[in-house]
Amino acid sequence: MCFHVEATGNHVEHMEAWDYNHTGNYVYNRIHIEIVGPAGHIANCNEFSGPDNRWDDLTDSPVCKVEYHADVPAGRYCQKTWEWLPVGSRYGWVSLATPACVDVSN
Repeated sequence: MCFHVEATGNHVEHMEAWDYNHTGNYVYNRIHIEIVGPAGHIANCNEFSGPDNRWDDLTDSPVCKVEYHADVPAGRYCQKTWEWLPVGSRYGWVSLATPACVDVSN
């Protein structure tokens, strides 16, 4: 999981989040990246899969980019990656790993 915030103090130009499938042997199907901040949800990026609806082969995901060009509240901003998986007898979005975070301060 990768997360980059282009900022000076709390003036944020943009945030970018992406993932890298480093396993090479686990196939991910329906994936999406979410960006959150101190006040909660900021953006859900488009769902993606790799070739043949599979994301594998040691590749980067699409980049999820949020443009700001403004001051934002100080605090922790994170990217979360979710996969659509069976949860009990139904499907649901399951977090893949610990979020990647950046602290923004005044």
